[in-house]
Amino acid sequence: MTSSTNNNIVRDVLMMAVVFLVMMSLIGSSNATIIHLPRDTRFCLHEHLSENTPFKVSVTPGFTITDSIHFTVTDPFGQTLKDERLDSLRQNTYHLKARSDVTGDYELCFTYNSRFVEFTFADVKVEVDVHHHTLGEHESVEKIERLSNLLQDIKQQIQLVSDEQTYFRVRETRFRDTTDSTYERTFWLGFLKFILLVTVTVWQLYNLRGFFKTKKLI
Repeated sequence: MTSSTNNNIVRDVLMMAVVFLVMMSLIGSSNATIIHLPRDTRFCLHEHLSENTPFKVSVTPGFTITDSIHFTVTDPFGQTLKDERLDSLRQNTYHLKARSDVTGDYELCFTYNSRFVEFTFADVKVEVDVHHHTLGEHESVEKIERLSNLLQDIKQQIQLVSDEQTYFRVRETRFRDTTDSTYERTFWLGFLKFILLVTVTVWQLYNLRGFFKTKKLI
């Protein structure tokens, strides 16, 4: 009897421990917020989001009157991301994403406007699940690789232009050297021809004078 009682006590303690752990895990994993929203009022939640951050908003209104709660999501500059009327007694799930160029406090607002006087307030369960962009690092690596490839291409283009400039500069230098050398050779060749012409002329005059002396014409 004592053994059976002890076993029952141990089993009850284990069950209570399991239930406690399950409840704690549910409490720890849930970030739901219950909003007590009076009629003709506007209530806003703020969520700080980085650019390009995806997030999910789950809204469950606790009422039976359709189209009485207005739900809007705006970015820090007041630009509207979502603008809808909530369906009654159904979880409304919206998958949204922060703007690519805006980081800051995004505003989730609820307005309760019931057509029935007896409904003075409504409870709304709101759960915001912010997902850090799992592809962020991968996309960053891809962007870095694209930038690296682009810089490599630019470097190759610059090197190609530099090589072409070097080639044209060397070719121009060679052409100038060739031109200068040709001009110098032409000058000295012309100078030698002039000296040779003067020498031949003097020699012919000397021979002609000797011929005239021999013939006693002078």
